[in-house]
Amino acid sequence: MKGNSAGPCGGTDFSTRRQAMAGVVFAIKHDGDLLWYRYTGDGTADQTGATGWEPNSSNPVGRGWQNFQRVFGIGNGQVLAIKHDGDLLWYRYTGDGKADQTGATGWDANSSNPIGRGWQNFQQVFGIGNGQVLAIKHDGDLLWYRYTGDGKADQTGATGWDANSSNPIGRGWQNFQQVFGIGNGQVLAIKHDGDLLWYRYTGDGKADQTGATGWDANSSNPIGRGWQNFQQVFGIGNGQVLAIKHDGDLLWYRYTGDGTADQTGATGWHPHSSNPIGRGWQNFHQVLGGL
Repeated sequence: MKGNSAGPCGGTDFSTRRQAMAGVVFAIKHDGDLLWYRYTGDGTADQTGATGWEPNSSNPVGRGWQNFQRVFGIGNGQVLAIKHDGDLLWYRYTGDGKADQTGATGWDANSSNPIGRGWQNFQQVFGIGNGQVLAIKHDGDLLWYRYTGDGKADQTGATGWDANSSNPIGRGWQNFQQVFGIGNGQVLAIKHDGDLLWYRYTGDGKADQTGATGWDANSSNPIGRGWQNFQQVFGIGNGQVLAIKHDGDLLWYRYTGDGTADQTGATGWHPHSSNPIGRGWQNFHQVLGGL
């Protein structure tokens, strides 16, 4: 494996792979070590983090990850990393968290290959599952991408991408505090006042800057409040959300609803939502879900 390696090998049964990869979390330490976790629990409260996690959780699976501008999962074990010069690198983790700080094992052979350039100037970039990437421009336009390749090196980005990639599918997205995917096309957006909005993209990237097409009818509905004060929030697939408090507690949520409006957050959430499932998560450089 070269560079900061990563990645599951290709396969055709993506629904099975999504099940296999759900719950995976990568944590980047300030020294660049990449730690692997997988949450398999149901949100039963355990602040110690002694239950609900795969035995290999917290093992190092790579190093040298501290210098990327952004790192995010896009599903099926794939991780994309944006360098400060705008190059986009592809990784796929196929391992089970066995400790290997060198990153020599557990990653697809094409990991660390460039698959695009010019990605440094987006306000936010995140995965929503099934290889889909959404990018928010500073003017608020929302662009859609889908990576369908296998990590073959192509810095130009001319190959490996769906033909509709880079098309606008919405506007007015620049004013959210944070936007992130939780799998199956679902997007959650946190407003600065703490309201949590739900979206689901069901389209294929057909250009529509107005956002009038390709979205579930309930998109933009509020489904919760009080989300503005977390240190980090990210999705880990199958509707699961992890939130890191400033004291390091890790909270679990799962959204099971359909976006029906409920600003109170009293409906649509698994009953274990907001339970603590770990502690000591406040000191990572970045934490991300594999989706």
